[in-house]
Amino acid sequence: MENTLRNKTLLIEATDQVRVDFYKKTYSHVAAGVLLFVLFEYVLLQSEMIVNFMMTMTQGWRWLIMLGGFMFVTNYAESTVLKTADKNTQYLAAALYVFAQAIIFVPLLYIAIFYTESAD
Repeated sequence: MENTLRNKTLLIEATDQVRVDFYKKTYSHVAAGVLLFVLFEYVLLQSEMIVNFMMTMTQGWRWLIMLGGFMFVTNYAESTVLKTADKNTQYLAAALYVFAQAIIFVPLLYIAIFYTESAD
């Protein structure tokens, strides 16, 4: 690990242009992740079968299975990103993580949509 860190520069010690480039790249990735989340969520909420399945997963011990699956996918995506240097594999792992986030948000957003539509 020391060999890989020797040639690295801390961001605080970098030039202003390097910092600006880093921030632009970082926040463009964050924006892409949020956009991908919204896209996944839109597609998932269009399927009545997925919504019904996810609503049944919120009951009793099934929620623990759901959280366990989420933890497994999160751990897998994080370890994949840390183990490989291939950018495409890292992006795929990040997309998998965003998809897991979208899946776990389906019941919450469905309930919110249901109550806002019934209030009108």
